[in-house]
Amino acid sequence: MMDYNFSSDTIDLIIVGNGFDLANNFKTSYKDFVKSEHFTKILLDNDLAKRIQSKLEIQNWVDVEMEIAEHSNFLFEKYRGNIPNDINEKFKKEFYELSGALNNFIIDAESNIIMSNPYVEKLVEQWIDRLLQDKKKAFIISFNYLKYEYRFFSKNIFLQKMFVNGNPIPIHGTVSSFATNIVLGVDEKNIKCKEHIFLLKSLNKNTDTKGYFSYIDKADRIILFGCSLGETDYRYYKPLFENAKNKKYEIYCYGYNEYLKIRNQINQYADSKKDLFYEENEVTFYDSSNNDFPIIYTNKK
Repeated sequence: MMDYNFSSDTIDLIIVGNGFDLANNFKTSYKDFVKSEHFTKILLDNDLAKRIQSKLEIQNWVDVEMEIAEHSNFLFEKYRGNIPNDINEKFKKEFYELSGALNNFIIDAESNIIMSNPYVEKLVEQWIDRLLQDKKKAFIISFNYLKYEYRFFSKNIFLQKMFVNGNPIPIHGTVSSFATNIVLGVDEKNIKCKEHIFLLKSLNKNTDTKGYFSYIDKADRIILFGCSLGETDYRYYKPLFENAKNKKYEIYCYGYNEYLKIRNQINQYADSKKDLFYEENEVTFYDSSNNDFPIIYTNKK
């Protein structure tokens, strides 16, 4: 296991989500997944998959993990908290089928990349230059399943030894052609049925949070690119915002509507201190739908 210890007093914490992969021309959205042959193969006898497909058809987008939680809660309500064993086993089988299909879909998506986005590369280089200027190191977390980030950041960053971890920590695992090692699932807060613990990300053996929570306090700058801050990742995001003070946040979101959604999520995570969050921290939102990454909002003085 890699040693993630470091001696710097403060760091930059960089967190990349699916929006980072999309910005680098990977077709890895949930919508792309549901329309793929990998998803179609499991549709015939998989009620969970059918639910997900139906939601996509209705609203033209879908959060697969939230639909997993909703299906779990649907079964809990339908059977009034006493779900028959055969129904639970069927749901469990459907969930693992879905995870396997997503794993295979991501493998295909990674192999079909043409080239990364030069504008994103330039942005990352700017992050590096600032680290060098400030004589700081950084710690990077990936919520994605691709191994692409390893190559991308090693080319741009790690050769300059600016990162305390040698590779991005894949907090939800990475794809493999030999086994399904990715972490698909929900947070404890999302489901009612205690028997559906197989859905919990926190209990998945492939979840890798090493260093993450301790480094939140040590980070005076937090960069988020392409993170929806969804409720199924509640345990990771709430500590980023609930007691934040004297930190700088740089948040990259895809357009104004996404900005509004993310800002609303931050308010929920900051909870009763949501007003203080913007008073006590420097917060800037950037538009990642534009290659110039213009500012959508900032309270920087």
